[in-house]
Amino acid sequence: MTDQLLSSDILENQFGPTSLRILAHQDFERIICTVDSKGRNLELSHVTFQPAIEEKFSSIYKQIRDGLSMGKAFRQNSVPFTRQDQNVSQVALTPKLEDWFAAKGKATAVRTKIYAGKPKQHIADIFELYSPLVKWP
Repeated sequence: MTDQLLSSDILENQFGPTSLRILAHQDFERIICTVDSKGRNLELSHVTFQPAIEEKFSSIYKQIRDGLSMGKAFRQNSVPFTRQDQNVSQVALTPKLEDWFAAKGKATAVRTKIYAGKPKQHIADIFELYSPLVKWP
């Protein structure tokens, strides 16, 4: 179970330090890419934030909007953070996504719900697509 692991933990355990590129962020949605130190695209994610994130965690949400990964922002602020994977599957990539990931093979697709705080607040829904290079736990 990956509920206590951050996606960045999973990626950094396999590839070393990672960084986040925000491809788009508008209102309560954002699209991000996680890259390794070699510049390889490891993850593409679409995040839909729940209004509770701004209502309950406004300073952390500002850090997230400013470019910090969601899990790292909550962890750095000592706020409990849990991911609840809803579905994990292997999917074939389109040729464009194979080029984008610079890898062929099956990708791991994950739908997850994110909770933070005590009591737990539902703060986001995420669709994550991991490069075929990533070994999902």
